[in-house]
Amino acid sequence: MYRSILVPLDGSTFAEHALPIACALAQRADAMLRLVHVHTLSSSLRYSGDEPVVEENLVAQSRKQARLYLAQVRERLAAFAGPELKITIENLEFAITQTVNEPLGGFLAAYAATTDADLIIMTTHGRSGLVRFWLGSVADTLVRLSHLPILLLQPTAAEPDFSQPPQFKNMLIPLDGSALAEQILEPALALGELLGTDYTLLRAVEPLFPVYNLLLKTQELDESGLQEAWGYLHQVGQQLAVAERRLHTRVFLATQPADAILQSTQRHANDLIALATHGKSGLTRLMVGSVADKLLRGATIPMLVYRPQQG
Repeated sequence: MYRSILVPLDGSTFAEHALPIACALAQRADAMLRLVHVHTLSSSLRYSGDEPVVEENLVAQSRKQARLYLAQVRERLAAFAGPELKITIENLEFAITQTVNEPLGGFLAAYAATTDADLIIMTTHGRSGLVRFWLGSVADTLVRLSHLPILLLQPTAAEPDFSQPPQFKNMLIPLDGSALAEQILEPALALGELLGTDYTLLRAVEPLFPVYNLLLKTQELDESGLQEAWGYLHQVGQQLAVAERRLHTRVFLATQPADAILQSTQRHANDLIALATHGKSGLTRLMVGSVADKLLRGATIPMLVYRPQQG
């Protein structure tokens, strides 16, 4: 069960689209809602030769604006949720000479590791707007560096609606048969229990040969892979089966697993994908390696992602 939920904010309406579901989950779990506003001091710097010098009056103004913004957010949440919602706010300052996402994402990942948070909820882009997809953004860096589960949401241009937080009814969990990929199960189940979702365990099997031919041997090998996948998901399902937990399984052949998974979410009305993802490139390239990259780029529904612990 989640005890502390971290929501990074940058002052934009886009980033605030994480707040309705974060607020709802915090209430259901009786968890602390930790709002963290991050503002950079790059605009408060001038140069003396090659050395950056902080303009103290601009820093003071920036700090004041951040405090006012966080106070307003707290008031909005309190007005909607009431005094029983536990909220803590923190204003983080990040001084850099040029606003780039990699250092800021690393800064946030390091901060998150020092807190008691066990879930991060954030939108895939904030201040930079809809033209900035999450690839290469702060969210991308957090996905690669943080070992906390992260719920990624796609915002719209409209104001976030606190009276109607997103509803998730069918969570899709792609697995590849590895223990690393299965590390998504614990955070996925914790989130699903709060949301009351159904769960669909999915295994996409790549054909041994991209194109079927008339050789019976090829068909037999593919059939063997499908049977193995069904058996694997049945075993995982048995381990997860408890009263009132609704589990489904799905297996299919696909030469392009990521595309097939995305199409499957549309056909079966999945509204949330949960999967483990890799960190930096290396020898450990799971199905949740290259396939996860494509899902993160191509999904139009929210995703719960988790960087598995290795070793």
